[in-house]
Amino acid sequence: ETLDVILSEKSLYCEREGIRFTCMADGETLAFLDAVDLCAIFCNLLDNAIEAVMKIPDREQRMISLKIAPLGNLVHIVVYNNYAEETVLENGAYCTTKSDRRNHGFGLKSVKMAVEQYRGEMKIYTNGGVFSVNILIPLPQTN
Repeated sequence: ETLDVILSEKSLYCEREGIRFTCMADGETLAFLDAVDLCAIFCNLLDNAIEAVMKIPDREQRMISLKIAPLGNLVHIVVYNNYAEETVLENGAYCTTKSDRRNHGFGLKSVKMAVEQYRGEMKIYTNGGVFSVNILIPLPQTN
């Protein structure tokens, strides 16, 4: 239910702003996640993606994709989006591009912390103007 609300709200926002948002989500695979962690992960990832694509002058290039699917005994989450500006790296970590770095730049750190609570891993890739966040979280063992 929490994920449905987040995805509906972000989808409507994208529609209003002319952003192509595609989503293939098996939300049941995330039923074991706490609602606060769902918000930390998906609100931050999608807000970052939306902010990045809004900076692209060519509206046709404003695209975000989200996929949530089981992968063996893991849940695989992938968010990717186009971006216009160079990604800022500091000490091997992605940083905010906002001028007020003191009060921004916590989104990806929050996502990583939430994912690691469930013994998951998060990897970030950039290639050819596409920013991609890949997350793998072990599914809980069932008897």
